[in-house]
Amino acid sequence: MSAATSQPEKVIQLIKAELPGLRVVAAIDVASGKCLASYCRPRAPAAEWVAEHHATTVRQQQLALQAWPGRPEQLTDMLIPMRRHLHLLRVARKGEWFVYLAVKADELSLALAREVLRMAMKRAGC
Repeated sequence: MSAATSQPEKVIQLIKAELPGLRVVAAIDVASGKCLASYCRPRAPAAEWVAEHHATTVRQQQLALQAWPGRPEQLTDMLIPMRRHLHLLRVARKGEWFVYLAVKADELSLALAREVLRMAMKRAGC
């Protein structure tokens, strides 16, 4: 990775290297819903197709947490389990962007996917 590689690009590269069964991974801007970096396997849905929808979900959850009584919480990750796929979202430390990944549920454990995502973001400094 070059010094000019952005944090989102670094995270995508690290995740691709660790999860060969990965279907889709994207770094998405929370405010705009635009992809900052992405990778899709052939025949997988394009990351741009779900980016705006997941950004809306993250924004709504962040707003809900801000309104939470007591000490404010920070959103770290979300899981969207489906019959055949697991969809994971992990928010960067400052909450400005997040990583979305999708894997086949029968090919990869949820625990492994979450750990790879967490470690990739930590290694990229976010």
